[in-house]
Amino acid sequence: MAVAQSPTVVVDGVELTGEWMNFLPFRVETDPFDDALLKETMTLPGGESLAKCWQCGTCSAGCTMNPYVDGFNPRQFIDLVRLGDWEEIRAKSDQIWRCASCQKCTHRCPKEVNTADVVGAITALLERRGVYAKPTNAEVFAEIFMDQVTNHGRIEEAKMGQEFYLKTGRAGELAKRAGMGMQMMLKGQMKLFGGAKVKHWKGMQEVLKRRRAAAGGAH
Repeated sequence: MAVAQSPTVVVDGVELTGEWMNFLPFRVETDPFDDALLKETMTLPGGESLAKCWQCGTCSAGCTMNPYVDGFNPRQFIDLVRLGDWEEIRAKSDQIWRCASCQKCTHRCPKEVNTADVVGAITALLERRGVYAKPTNAEVFAEIFMDQVTNHGRIEEAKMGQEFYLKTGRAGELAKRAGMGMQMMLKGQMKLFGGAKVKHWKGMQEVLKRRRAAAGGAH
């Protein structure tokens, strides 16, 4: 796909050259490209206003997640959809899934693009094609924590630490911390095994069972 660069940018009669060019190079596609990805995304809930975007970058400049998620750039996500660049969208799926849906970008958009909803439509596209983000360390920890609480009634620190480091691919770090874990066990600060379950455990299991059923079977 050939992309021609222009020294000037005029969109809807508005001059966008000068400093704007630092983040908004004007591009004209000179080779035919497939707009099927754009059309598919626009049919998904929230994607209807995607084509109105003029790539000013206001959404990315004020984005809540941008300082915390490297590469999180709503303007670029929209651009990639319009270019039909599925491979690059898939490569950035981890970032796209991190949208907080705070709606700040939507309220600030000068073209009244429902930006947060558009990003939601892109995540729906990823889901439709079976592409999901890798869980963050915090999400892995929360999953292990809840699994232990709901299945055992208490936290087993040694087991939780072991599972956490193994599931996040940090077996080497687990080995380095083994000495510290041993010292904590010798001082009685951590048990190798969780010990006895909490009192009235059967009753608590019934409560948890009802809560999961009320939440639609979610764990």
